[in-house]
Amino acid sequence: MTQQLNQLSGDLEEAYESAVKLCRKTGRDKLAAEIEKELEAIWAMKWRHIDYKDAGKLKDGHISLTVKEGTIRTKVVYSGPIEITVTARTEDENIRINAYNGSVIIFNWELNKSEFRVARPTGTPDKLESGSHLGVKTVPLEPNKWHTFRWRITSKGMEVYDNGRLVWSERRAYPVENMKGPIIMRRMNSAVDVEEIQVRQLDDAD
Repeated sequence: MTQQLNQLSGDLEEAYESAVKLCRKTGRDKLAAEIEKELEAIWAMKWRHIDYKDAGKLKDGHISLTVKEGTIRTKVVYSGPIEITVTARTEDENIRINAYNGSVIIFNWELNKSEFRVARPTGTPDKLESGSHLGVKTVPLEPNKWHTFRWRITSKGMEVYDNGRLVWSERRAYPVENMKGPIIMRRMNSAVDVEEIQVRQLDDAD
């Protein structure tokens, strides 16, 4: 159902964008402005599950993080085994996704873009990136290119994917049923755009 809703929402956005272009082309600027307002309302509905207004703004349907060191977060607090899907791009550095118990994954880490960083969910609740850290050598992300990241956290370990490619995995017991927190993204030095943030509850059998 979620996939169908996302597809319908995307189709609706395309229809509105085409209408705006047609109105501009034919000199009907007032009508184009009215359609753009309706399109902005569709974008706001798409992001109703994310608290972003103190850190960014909506631009062409995605969240553009405009505030240095600003954060956006899910309005829902998650616990247990989860799968986080984020589609984002960076101008240069730092796509940073935080989850519960001090866990984080970082692509294009600002201290070394050739190192993928992980913090396990072994830290202190409500203290970002307090879990045990490790680094993995990797190829930096290409600037301004969209990537879809998938991060699975279960009682059996973690897996991280970039555009369907497994980047890192670990078999390790985590008491995820006792962990809870929102999903958070932070901007550091570079501009970051976010096109999607979705979280799916998992069964440990998944």
